[in-house]
Amino acid sequence: MQSISFDDGFRSYAINGDESRVIRINVTDLNTKKRFDEALDIIDRKIDEIKAIGDDEIQLVEADKLIREQLDHVFGDGTCETAFGKTNVLSAVSGGRLIIEGFLDALMPVIMADMKSASAAAKVRLEEKTQKYIEPVVLAKPPVVGMMPQTVDVDSMTKEEKQALLARLLA
Repeated sequence: MQSISFDDGFRSYAINGDESRVIRINVTDLNTKKRFDEALDIIDRKIDEIKAIGDDEIQLVEADKLIREQLDHVFGDGTCETAFGKTNVLSAVSGGRLIIEGFLDALMPVIMADMKSASAAAKVRLEEKTQKYIEPVVLAKPPVVGMMPQTVDVDSMTKEEKQALLARLLA
């Protein structure tokens, strides 16, 4: 089988420096934040339902299952298995912090920085592609005999005027 290689936006992160425990997250996926926000809403609602059960052991097992499902949905299948193994995500570790708190506190700044970097690179590339359309335009010939060529000063235009000009040029 032939293989192809290209940047698919995924970045790999070793859990606690252990290269046999690696999670891969697509830092260019524009839907990650939406999935994360939705997951937080689902977790909040379901935790309230789980609390109504009244049995602490069942609550912890159900909450663990729910949080794992949502985090795997946000970051990719297998993320929780790789990060936590079979450990309940609500287990307390040193200092009384939950293991899930430590994980998210370590993960979020790293992927946010990678997402910003990817976004900045995309913005630069987009600006390179569109720059020729938003630089001042000088007509080569007067459109009407006797008229002087007009220069359009794009720098003095509002954002809306620039977008309208770009749309007109692309039409």
